[in-house]
Amino acid sequence: MRVGRTLAGVAGIAIVAGAALSFAANRTPYDAAQIAMLTDRLFEFGAVDFVHARYEGPHTALFTCVAAGKTLTPAQSVIYRTAYQVVLLENQSLFARLDANLQLQRDAGMTQPNNADGKGIAGLHDHHDASAADNAREMGTHLTDLLEAGPLRRAWMANDIYKDLTDLMVHMAPATHSVGLLGHDAYERTGMDPAFSAYYAAMKRAQAAPVNSDAYWQAIDEALVGYAGMVESVQQIIRTFNGPVLHAFSGQWLAVQTVAPRLDEHSPSAAKRQRAQTPCLL
Repeated sequence: MRVGRTLAGVAGIAIVAGAALSFAANRTPYDAAQIAMLTDRLFEFGAVDFVHARYEGPHTALFTCVAAGKTLTPAQSVIYRTAYQVVLLENQSLFARLDANLQLQRDAGMTQPNNADGKGIAGLHDHHDASAADNAREMGTHLTDLLEAGPLRRAWMANDIYKDLTDLMVHMAPATHSVGLLGHDAYERTGMDPAFSAYYAAMKRAQAAPVNSDAYWQAIDEALVGYAGMVESVQQIIRTFNGPVLHAFSGQWLAVQTVAPRLDEHSPSAAKRQRAQTPCLL
């Protein structure tokens, strides 16, 4: 009995301490500068850091060029994106466990041109466009439903909204570096119009451009500004209904509760990669 009471007491202290830490970490909304910095880091995590860390193959030099900010030629971009796609396929079961909105499709768009000098996306794969659109639709529905929900449901929906918001980037960032279909009209009209459509269209332009080229960075810059604007808007809407106490339960954007990567100003930066533009001489 004494051991049971001791364990219960320790567990109670741990719960109280965890709640206090979460309250402190999530009670204050991000300001515009923090959102812009974290948006940059989240894109770099999704596009480069996470996938590159899992690559072991014959094109390591190309992956090194990309991470260092060097510009790939169109031919180099095809080789890189094809190899990158293999890494995504090898880790697909992990991605499926992390995101219930992931949309698996087999042999998608096999008559449509892709960005790797071919057509379609062969095999069973995460269709990034469809997955991101599903996140956007779900997020739009939850934001509308906040108006009539009770406190506990609002906390649950806020957690889901913040996770959807992260996943919008986690799907489309790797899409800019992988094999993808060039057509995208079907995914521009979602519950997040026009914000999602503008962000999505910019990411698709980056996907069609040579990696780290001027056209790629112009599109990425536009996409990141649009995404940061979505974060600010979503945060403002949720904070209208949910205060610091509910955020201690739900977490905010990129909180531990949303199964997000741990990012800060010291994490790898897309802006730093952009400033290092020089040709990849291989």
